[in-house]
Amino acid sequence: MRKIFLFLIFITSVNAQLENYPRVKIEYFGTNYISLWDESDSLMKDSDFNGILDINDRITEEYIKRTNQTGSAIVINAFSAVYGDLDNGYSYHGILLIPFVNSIGQAECPTHDLVSRTNNVLYNIIMESIGLDTQAVYLAKSRKDDRYIYAAYSQIKNRRFHLVYGRRFPVSDSSVAKYPVFFTLPFNDEIYEIKSPGHHLPGGAVAPPDKRIGCTPVLNI
Repeated sequence: MRKIFLFLIFITSVNAQLENYPRVKIEYFGTNYISLWDESDSLMKDSDFNGILDINDRITEEYIKRTNQTGSAIVINAFSAVYGDLDNGYSYHGILLIPFVNSIGQAECPTHDLVSRTNNVLYNIIMESIGLDTQAVYLAKSRKDDRYIYAAYSQIKNRRFHLVYGRRFPVSDSSVAKYPVFFTLPFNDEIYEIKSPGHHLPGGAVAPPDKRIGCTPVLNI
């Protein structure tokens, strides 16, 4: 009961601070939440009815201008969350950035720091367009009752572990792609396992080695 009460206080605090992030909304999944881009924002609409969100048109146009390369940068797409089984139980919730994999096979989400270190043109344009740093978001399944939830990297980075014969082992950059990853949440003692989304990714993106389903805006709350 005390944990539920603390979670309700936390929700109230989060909602109160959302006014600082006009393009972002919060979606709750059980005793957790993730941030998404709000589909009502003007940049997240398809004003010219070409089947592509305006923000993707803008990113593509700028990428072609800076690199002289042709193509289409469809990097931000509608996000449909699991509420039943992986093949049939989905409902639309908002907008999510696709996951990225760098040249050495590591999963990435664009941030201002990453842009400064790598000088990645596409990341730079994305950051100019959305403003906020992004972080990984994962699909996870409860070991208790098979419920699905979503969790951002910052929520679980210090709560992740591998589980081998009942013993917990720390997660590393090298082990995350080799062994199942589990975590607990601050307001919930249940153990969740990060699951591969398979083909259920925004825009048909390929899941990176760490199974992240996309990149979500980072909120300083």
